[in-house]
Amino acid sequence: MKAIADYLAGVWAESERRGFNFDHRKIGSRRGAGRLTVTRGQLDYESELLCRKLKKRLREKCPELSSLGQVRPHPLFIVVDGEVEEWERAISDARL
Repeated sequence: MKAIADYLAGVWAESERRGFNFDHRKIGSRRGAGRLTVTRGQLDYESELLCRKLKKRLREKCPELSSLGQVRPHPLFIVVDGEVEEWERAISDARL
């Protein structure tokens, strides 16, 4: 829970920078817990999902995302070898 609170604190800070409305009161005060792991397969899946969403919503951003190369996760995450997580449900193109 502490690591997730750390991550969400970063999401909140970025939302402030971008002018989005993110209720930081829901995060809680548990911070400083260390790091979480994420598989390379999951990170690649999330990157592809983002690209598919951008193609439908903000097509002009696709080249910008592609030019970044391999996605670097938030510093809270340690990338480990592995596939897409078992708990991940496939999302159809129709829902994006």
